[in-house]
Amino acid sequence: MRILLIEDNERLVRALEQGFSEEGIAVVPAPTAAKALEQSRASSLDAIVLDLGLPDMDGMTLLQLLRTERSHIPLLVLTARDAVESRVAALDAGADDYLIKPFEFAELLARLRALTRRAGGRAGRRWRRARWRSTRSSGSAMATCAWC
Repeated sequence: MRILLIEDNERLVRALEQGFSEEGIAVVPAPTAAKALEQSRASSLDAIVLDLGLPDMDGMTLLQLLRTERSHIPLLVLTARDAVESRVAALDAGADDYLIKPFEFAELLARLRALTRRAGGRAGRRWRRARWRSTRSSGSAMATCAWC
């Protein structure tokens, strides 16, 4: 399983990489929109997690570009933008789901599993074969992302 993580907060990226790694998920990090586009074209991906606040391009513009090029990949927006208008705009622009920071890591995992299940195909089969552990039972410090 490979996830493109488009996020410029290095601390959050490291924490998510650790949590995803514990779940057997590889992360392809992209701190900028330019890097995200490069990685999305070069990598075999099963899902995309996108922050809307990027340093080089508005996340909504990037979302539209990604949907033009990679329309079949499940895409979850993970952002601090909590206005209903932002959620509606992202979903209407092609996001499959929207999660507001701060968030629970277990919920992020559950939402990604649901997205890839619904997407079917290769990504859905990989998620179904994956062994999922509760972050609470593993004692992971990633259970909550309160500092996002």
